[in-house]
Amino acid sequence: MRASDGVFVGSLDDPGKRVRLLPLATNATYASGRLLFVRNGDLCAQRFDPDRRALSGPVSILVRDVRFDRRYSLGVFSATAGVLALQHGAGQDANELVWLDRAGRRGERLGNAAVHDGVELSPDATQVLVSMFDPATSRCHLEVFDLARRTSTRLTFGEADDYCAIWSADGTQVLFARVSDQGIGLWVKPADGSTAERRFRPETRGEVLFPLDWSPDGSRVLFSSLPGGALATGLWTLPASGEGTPERFTDSRGNGDLGQFSPDGQWVVFDANEGKGSRSALARFPDTGGRWQLAEDSAVYSRWTRRGREIVYLAFDTAHATALPVDLSGRAPRFGVPERLFPVPTLSINGNTFDVTPDGERLLFVLPVPNARPTPYTLILNWERFLEQEP
Repeated sequence: MRASDGVFVGSLDDPGKRVRLLPLATNATYASGRLLFVRNGDLCAQRFDPDRRALSGPVSILVRDVRFDRRYSLGVFSATAGVLALQHGAGQDANELVWLDRAGRRGERLGNAAVHDGVELSPDATQVLVSMFDPATSRCHLEVFDLARRTSTRLTFGEADDYCAIWSADGTQVLFARVSDQGIGLWVKPADGSTAERRFRPETRGEVLFPLDWSPDGSRVLFSSLPGGALATGLWTLPASGEGTPERFTDSRGNGDLGQFSPDGQWVVFDANEGKGSRSALARFPDTGGRWQLAEDSAVYSRWTRRGREIVYLAFDTAHATALPVDLSGRAPRFGVPERLFPVPTLSINGNTFDVTPDGERLLFVLPVPNARPTPYTLILNWERFLEQEP
């Protein structure tokens, strides 16, 4: 948890004025005169006065062992007067890395079932970079899976969470976000693990940046800026040195936009909310202001393939993985006829939920374990009876 994290209360009439109620990185909800929140795995409640904007009285533990997703600082619960719904157990369900062909047929599974958080093929498609959640430590670290040897090697260690890792254009370096008590910093490390990681961008800047892609010429890095940081939400770029002032690429109202450079580095395909909901679009790089939407429906998770002649995306309105031919030889892109590949499978994570080989023939997905029993929800009526006696 960062020192600046917390549960805050503010007024819609004066958005700039807010009061920190709890020094916790968690969601909270107000019901029956109490503020409900998760602390150390326990669902707690404390009396809250909206007029005074203050907590008072003892903290009551309503339910223990409530599911909490550390990636998003999110306790899985919802409450209204007299009704409480929640999930017990670990923060994330196990999933697996699975190859699918263009018809959606399942192929080889990589490694064992685990808690994978994002997937990124190396530029030569010989290795896979993943963020792994370790239930024993409740921390995320990075691993590199060698496709030829079918073995995985741990890349990062320590008392922090490592996410959103990307490859350098030559495949020799890995850039990632590290979330620690000091905040969110950016770090880079040799992909072979030969030396320790070095700081790319310090936590002291107060930025909430997560790396998305490294330009093919190695000069720039594309980032997503999330709410709560020193920069506005949207996509930004930085020099590959990590120094200097970030440059704005998109003006987005979204939370966690995605983007990827084209193989020639002259275009970016991105998912962003620029006023009409989340959509995938193309823009030149450097940005000239032009925007070309990929599809009328909600196309997201877009990835380049076939040397920049095709974009594969997930179209949730039609519930299909879709391949879109594109010709980038002119001033504006020319799109071909979209090809529906296969129904979108049940997804296991947000963010980089799949990647595609350079030839476009295989897609590597993070998917739920087949036939796994989902964690049930627990419904509690009259939850107020669990409150401790208050004066």
